[in-house]
Amino acid sequence: MLTGDVIYRSMSPYLAVSWVGTDDTFTALVTDSGPDRLGVKIFSHADSKREGSMRLWQLDPGTYRFTQQAENSKDKKRKIKVTKRGQRVSITLPAQTLLTLSLERTR
Repeated sequence: MLTGDVIYRSMSPYLAVSWVGTDDTFTALVTDSGPDRLGVKIFSHADSKREGSMRLWQLDPGTYRFTQQAENSKDKKRKIKVTKRGQRVSITLPAQTLLTLSLERTR
């Protein structure tokens, strides 16, 4: 699944994630998805960092370890609580840097 998104006004049972606040300088590749996990590689072609958010569609409610790994940088980890499908999670998109995101259910 290239972006995790679908065509406007259609639904797919495979939708893992959708994006809010992104533009045509944004590329995403869903590398893993299921009811207890999500893996995504993101690249922003923009010249400066951007703020955006992802909407989580397949993850079951629970507590997740959210790891963000920017290329050549240290991992950033935090816990997030997913309470409903479509929940938004804010992310910072570094400029012209590969960003790997993963969410893994812990409880």
